[in-house]
Amino acid sequence: MKIKSHLFTSFCLSLLMFSPIGINFSAAHAAIPNTPSEIQAQIPDPKVHFLRGNDDSDHHRYEKAIVNYTNAIALDAYYSMAYMKRGLAYAYLKNPRMALKDFSEVIRLTPDYLEAYLRRGYIWTERGQYEDALKDFTRAIQVAPEDARAYVLRGITHERLEESQLALADLTQAIQLDRDYHEAYLNRGVVFDKIGNHLAAVADFTESIRLEPTEPRGYMLRGLAYEGLKKPDLALADYKQTILLDKNYAEVYRLRSLFYTSQGLQKEAGEDLAMFKQLQLVQSGIWRTR
Repeated sequence: MKIKSHLFTSFCLSLLMFSPIGINFSAAHAAIPNTPSEIQAQIPDPKVHFLRGNDDSDHHRYEKAIVNYTNAIALDAYYSMAYMKRGLAYAYLKNPRMALKDFSEVIRLTPDYLEAYLRRGYIWTERGQYEDALKDFTRAIQVAPEDARAYVLRGITHERLEESQLALADLTQAIQLDRDYHEAYLNRGVVFDKIGNHLAAVADFTESIRLEPTEPRGYMLRGLAYEGLKKPDLALADYKQTILLDKNYAEVYRLRSLFYTSQGLQKEAGEDLAMFKQLQLVQSGIWRTR
């Protein structure tokens, strides 16, 4: 049974947080005019615009956040954090081209900015530009060798390149750096299952579940590994638990449909396949695991 893990990880860097110390933020926000040109003319302090952008980002108003970060950059072209936060806003709006441009500018201005390498590398990976991604994650490791995230992301990228041993090495290093990093166990389990080491995969998925018991992916992936070990009862139990945790998780219905088919349960298989197709109509980014 082959497993592709390229969308298993739910890696998501948190937005950088900054406190609006020394600024009456509510008053400033209420008094600011509507157009960017007026804002720049009347409020020449880039930090005010930056903090307004942070507030908009915190409330998921990403279009407005971009305007405010752009105002801050217009007043200070070397404002690395404004480029970083604007890049994050573009990423949330699914505009990777503009996000890449901003993260690259952060790196030009601040060559050791760890988050910019992680974010840019993540976009490279999602775009299939794996060599560029590997360069960014390797640089991130040089900047912060004790940060497990770069190892996980580089491991995932190696897995996409079918470099299983390199992937395992990076994911194992991530676990050594952070024993509680459930994404490292989850993705290492995927690689183990892909190369046929289902027992090691079950162990990693079980540890991931221990660390994040309400995360449905761990149960679903462990179900796949149990299928590889010819333990259908345990596989079915994990698929059911996945659905209990997230009844709208489309992929588990597809996998359970395949499982039911292998067990000769055609009625149940048809019901799950119909549910999978129904959920597909309203969900984007459906990924495949086998």
